[in-house]
Amino acid sequence: MKEQHMKKKKKVVWITGANKGIGEALTEQGATREYTIAATSRKNSIAETHYIHPFACDVSSAESIGNCYNEIIGKFGHLDILINNAGVATFKRLWEISLEEADAMLDTNLRGSWLCIKAVLPAMIERKSGVIVNIHSVAAIKTFTHSSVYAATKAGTLAMSRSLREEVREFGIKVIDILPGATETEIWDSESRDEFRQRMMQPDDIAKIVWQAIDLSSGAALLEEIVIRPQLGDL
Repeated sequence: MKEQHMKKKKKVVWITGANKGIGEALTEQGATREYTIAATSRKNSIAETHYIHPFACDVSSAESIGNCYNEIIGKFGHLDILINNAGVATFKRLWEISLEEADAMLDTNLRGSWLCIKAVLPAMIERKSGVIVNIHSVAAIKTFTHSSVYAATKAGTLAMSRSLREEVREFGIKVIDILPGATETEIWDSESRDEFRQRMMQPDDIAKIVWQAIDLSSGAALLEEIVIRPQLGDL
């Protein structure tokens, strides 16, 4: 009876970087689907609702990730889906990027994603189920100027994720990679958003595709890698 009751429970989803942009759209859409959303951000600035539960988490800190995961499990008992969305960017030529800016991108985009995955995997492996969604960027597969370190972190997470997918197939864990093109979020400066807004995708567009990918990756099917670009192409 207990096992049947657990199957009827709505899935618990951890979304990082949930306070703005694509993460905020994912959180809001997940709530409308009546998922239990563990929405994390560094400043824990997300409003709590019946379905949305905010937690503080700095993904550049291993200690913060560990504490956050333990809080999520302590509150809900399990985790079904991790959406690695948190990310930062500095768009400059390679020699103009400071050590601090490079470290921020490496620690958040690459190391942070790895640490979050590492936190959730043991329980998923034990249960032989789970979904991990990694939000990357088309910069992982296409060359852009002023994006060298940012692209390196996104290419790194994509390579990591592709390898992870092969490593966890036998445990019933599904790994989905999302590579969005230009999306109107705060990762772009205000001047770029003003200039290119009509060509940019919206966070809601990306979020809808992410949830559809999760829905469609059921049973024996898995949408492994999805590239999403503006209809008029990359900027």
